[in-house]
Amino acid sequence: MSDPRIAAIALGNSDEPLVDLRNVPEVVVDGRLADAAGAYAQLREGVVSRLLDAHRLLPRGLGFLVTEAYRPLDRQQAIFDEYRDELRRRRAEWDDQRLFVEASKFVSPVGSPRTAPVGRWT
Repeated sequence: MSDPRIAAIALGNSDEPLVDLRNVPEVVVDGRLADAAGAYAQLREGVVSRLLDAHRLLPRGLGFLVTEAYRPLDRQQAIFDEYRDELRRRRAEWDDQRLFVEASKFVSPVGSPRTAPVGRWT
């Protein structure tokens, strides 16, 4: 998200149904990041369709392991905050804007460029 070309992509909500990957036999779901609601195994129907198309192209005996599909916003924010705070400990000389940009190179922040404080996405 620190790249302005990515940040410029319009965000939108989709009414596309979610599919529980635990009910898709072609895909193995890793439960180590499971949440009580089972969101970790939820994926949009169109993405599941494309995943199954890709699965059919794999050599026999190979498959996909999904460790986490849907991630609730509060979990995403916590992951971003943890990584930003780790960077803050390592690079105490960086200001908040630099920390935000550097952290967003590896973890997507919650929200969009249109809702971020001015200057944060540059």
